Amino acid sequence: MPLTTTPSRPAFTLLELSVVVVLMGILGAAVIPAISTISAARIPAAADAIAREIGVARQRAMNLGRSSCARVDASTGEISLLELPVQGTTPVAMVDVLGQQRVALVVGSVFPGVAVMSAQGFDATPGPAMLWFGADGVPERRGVDGTLLGLAAQDAIVELTDVVQVRVHASTGMIE
Repeated sequence: MPLTTTPSRPAFTLLELSVVVVLMGILGAAVIPAISTISAARIPAAADAIAREIGVARQRAMNLGRSSCARVDASTGEISLLELPVQGTTPVAMVDVLGQQRVALVVGSVFPGVAVMSAQGFDATPGPAMLWFGADGVPERRGVDGTLLGLAAQDAIVELTDVVQVRVHASTGMIE
């Protein structure tokens, strides 16, 4: 009676599998630091984006000769821009050059893992920080209805994750 052999199936040897596992470990060790570097870069990028939004409000006030504001809400992480169409009127949402309402910057959506921890305006009023700038770019204190209360009394500070801060100087309006 003839011997029958079962056809051999191609398979990986233990040595080949070991080499693949070692290579995957080396690749994993190289990728993990790169991912943490990307995560760490989000916080300074978020601080730059917030500083730019505040700078837009200040520049807009100087360009148009009317007060404008960056509203920073720490509870939602939202930065929105407002302006006074006419002195003595209620603040309205800022519009862009095409007449469209500017979209608010929501820090947690644009920069995952980054949060606005606190926001302190030019005065110590509770609630969202209202960073007002006059027509000359100098920081102002204004009521919720837009009435002028005086010049800024203290620096405005927006604090992000890992104690990274965006500061607006009360005396000059300089943003850092």
